[in-house]
Amino acid sequence: MLQPNFTEEEIAHIYQLFMEHPSETVKKLHVVYLKALRLPHQEIVRIARVSGDSMTRYLQAYIEGGVTTLCSSQRYCPRSALLPYSEVLKTHFQAHPPLTVAEAAYEIEKLTGIQLALSACRDFMHKRLGMKYRKMAVIPSKADPDKQSEFLHNKLEPLLEEEKQGKRRVFFVDAAHFVMGAFLGMLWCFERLFLKSSSERNRYNVLGAYSAKDSELIAITNNAYINCDTLVELLTTISRLHADTAIIHPT
Repeated sequence: MLQPNFTEEEIAHIYQLFMEHPSETVKKLHVVYLKALRLPHQEIVRIARVSGDSMTRYLQAYIEGGVTTLCSSQRYCPRSALLPYSEVLKTHFQAHPPLTVAEAAYEIEKLTGIQLALSACRDFMHKRLGMKYRKMAVIPSKADPDKQSEFLHNKLEPLLEEEKQGKRRVFFVDAAHFVMGAFLGMLWCFERLFLKSSSERNRYNVLGAYSAKDSELIAITNNAYINCDTLVELLTTISRLHADTAIIHPT
């Protein structure tokens, strides 16, 4: 019968580790701690809820290497054969994003010679490469990154800096048009259901000016249109509220 020798300091140390150690080694420490209290093996098996073979293995590990060996993880962690190709695949998918998992699996096999099931391919892209299945977004077709960068650095940022110094106020102006209608969802039913709603021709229009400095929002709302008259009304309102400050309205 295995009977390690314990000092009072070792018992206290094992108990401290048992209370603080991650859950994967708690049972091992529990078994050794109970053995340190000189409980019979049958009682240890009953209290710690481990098999006799596991208890023997834990005690043998403690005898051979102490707490260090006992707390070391012996779990098998398989290593993906694709890991050496991670950077190559990441670079490839950044330049050629796949539409489907099947397409990604085909590209991986073509580049590495390794064939993956669809579930394994999905896990590899998500967990190893950091990819997600995302909806694409659009940018205006006439967008000019160079002009946008020039506007940001040479015009907008200096104005924002002057605003911080209290020399002027900067407002960002835009309009939103809210449709008065129902937004339909999904539900379990026996037949398709219908919900009465408006024709969606009625809109609630909001023309607003927002200040990034203090989150101030000045808005003009109506049920008709946003036109030049509405814009003049907004600018007049801003000028009235900030009559003593220079105003800039980036659009």
